[in-house]
Amino acid sequence: MDAISEALIKKYPDRKGLIEQSAKEAQFMDMLNGRFRDSGRVADSPGEYLDSVVGAPARTGIDEMQKGHFDLDALKKTLTSVGSDPKNAPTGVDLAYNTGIRNPYLGAAAATAFDLGAQVPVGEIASLGKAMPGIMGKISDVAPALDMSREARLARAAEQGYDTSQPYYHGVPKPFEGDSFKPGTDNLIHFGSPEQANNRIEALTRHDDGEAVIPTYLKAKNPIELPDLGNFGAYSVASHLDKEGKLPPGFFSEIARSNDEQGSKLLKDYLKSQGHDSIKYTNTYEITPENLKYKYAAESKLQERQRTANEMFAKLRNVEHGSEEHKALIGKIKEQTALVNDASAELEQIKNQIYQPSVAVFDPSQVRSVNAEFNPEKADSSNLLAAILGANPMQPGTGLVRARSSQKDNN
Repeated sequence: MDAISEALIKKYPDRKGLIEQSAKEAQFMDMLNGRFRDSGRVADSPGEYLDSVVGAPARTGIDEMQKGHFDLDALKKTLTSVGSDPKNAPTGVDLAYNTGIRNPYLGAAAATAFDLGAQVPVGEIASLGKAMPGIMGKISDVAPALDMSREARLARAAEQGYDTSQPYYHGVPKPFEGDSFKPGTDNLIHFGSPEQANNRIEALTRHDDGEAVIPTYLKAKNPIELPDLGNFGAYSVASHLDKEGKLPPGFFSEIARSNDEQGSKLLKDYLKSQGHDSIKYTNTYEITPENLKYKYAAESKLQERQRTANEMFAKLRNVEHGSEEHKALIGKIKEQTALVNDASAELEQIKNQIYQPSVAVFDPSQVRSVNAEFNPEKADSSNLLAAILGANPMQPGTGLVRARSSQKDNN
């Protein structure tokens, strides 16, 4: 009831019934004229007014149910919202996302059924807009749908800090469960190349169903670079950094006295304070069998040539200095040394080709599937599979899992 009617009732209490009846008739006439009874605003279009008597009350009722209200008060609130300004009612977007997602299916259904204009771009339902313009953009200010083209997704990913120039791969030796990668026993999540992924899957599975690789983009702007330590637990990493003189005095001792979880937090917090958000290392372990053969062959060649050179040096000690034999042996040693240097250079070249970088991030929120929509509203989420495009991001048969020892990630 409006304020004027309430004031009249106070002044003429004996005429309360007549005043109430007149107020209802006036309110009814306002409704017929397209005026919303709560705000007094005139509807912008017939479609918007239709939303006020059908869609908005329905959304109000669903909002009450989302909140767990199934009582008489909730019913009254729903019924008395008929004819009210739809801008004061929840939208389908509110029901689907902003009410704690108590029942996202119900919210999504409401968004589709009662808030079409907020969910579908105007250009795609222009014909419907001619008949019911009020349901399109009139209900409330709703952000336009995200551009899901590859170019737009990659642009959003870059804006959020993901390196889209270099995908990294994380493998799972069994069916993927959950919505994000869980840190391993070293409290890190490791990623690498497809070749590294293939090698780890070969090492960890017997080709059971379910092994897969998930290509990802990482938010790892400033990693600290380390050699392949084999074990990346906090104690191992801190020990290496301490020997390099890169830790404050006494910090390694504090890590050593801590358990794995406490030590990991201490180390991560310190590295973050130094501007690092991840660890990057040249992976010398996950190598394909074919490349491993090349490496072994080059190492064998180098060892053989070094052995021959050592034998020559040993023989030189027993040859008279300045003699012809001594001069001839010196010449052969120079030639053999050149061969050793060539073999060493060949081995280094092979290592540079087969040793590829791996990255270990601190937190699941630094990882996104390459198929993610990169919604800015979910930029801080740790959900790898949140808002994934229709394609399945997992492909069978390959994967990288950092799990060489009991202290490695065995996700």
